[in-house]
Amino acid sequence: MSRNAGWPASHPEYDIYIGASYLEADDDQFYNTFALFGPGGELLGRVCKGSLPAFEGWYFAPSAEPKVIDTDVGRLGIGICTTTRPLSSSGTRSIRRPICC
Repeated sequence: MSRNAGWPASHPEYDIYIGASYLEADDDQFYNTFALFGPGGELLGRVCKGSLPAFEGWYFAPSAEPKVIDTDVGRLGIGICTTTRPLSSSGTRSIRRPICC
């Protein structure tokens, strides 16, 4: 998936946000990534997992990028799997935890 890819727009009468997780490759590094798409199909943001417990560090690289996505409904903190602690001070409206392990 391209880092700037979009998603087909949802039906105009619905205000649907779609989130998806995927394995992202950047050269020889692999990331556990979550992407959020807005109602118009636009990519609102992506978050790569930062903390890698146990064996995950053997396969994935950690990411120090911010774990927040700004949307029309507010700033969302994205904690993939068990990652939530750093989000409590990020000024987020809510914290979402997709299970993308």
